[in-house]
This record gives sequence, C-alpha cells and structure tokens, in this order.
Amino acid sequence: METLVLSLQECSLYMPNNESSSETSGSEVTVGDMSTQHNALNHFLVVSGIDAITQSKKTFSELQPCTQNTHVTKASEAVAALLEVIAPGNAGALWEATKR
Repeated sequence: METLVLSLQECSLYMPNNESSSETSGSEVTVGDMSTQHNALNHFLVVSGIDAITQSKKTFSELQPCTQNTHVTKASEAVAALLEVIAPGNAGALWEATKR
C-alpha cells in the first residue's frame, strides 16, 4: 500500500489596510470568492480524510431529501474536522461552547 504525502505551500491571508484581496502563493485571490472558498474547503476536507464536496446550484430547500441528507452529513463531518483542528482532543467542549 502506497502512502500519499501532501505538501502544503505556505500562504498568507494577511490583508494590509483592509484590502479586499490576499496574496496566496504569489497569485491574487479575492476574499469571499465562492470558487476560491470551495476549493479551499475541499482541500481542507481532503487533507482531513473527508471526501471533497460538490457545490449545489439549488438552494438547500429545493434539494431532494436524499441530497439534503448527504449535505447534512458532509456539513457534520466538516464541522467536526474543523473543531478538531481548532481544539485537538477537545472538539466536543468547543462545540458546546459555540451553542451558548
């Protein structure tokens, strides 16, 4: 069995003077760009061992129940992974604190 090794390039999200872009690996990225956010989210999910997501063209309420369930499952997995990164070994306590 082969081991997959991912190398993350260093990037900075520093935004001097409240500019609307950040420099990432030498290229300009507009903060809030949905495509950029989607790609970054998928990168995070994949390095967290979670399958990448596709972006729906419909609103959540317009989706079929099966697709809604898939989105809920993916969102739960993503939130759990994020909490574990922020508070390793203590994600549950962080989650409870966010509900206050």
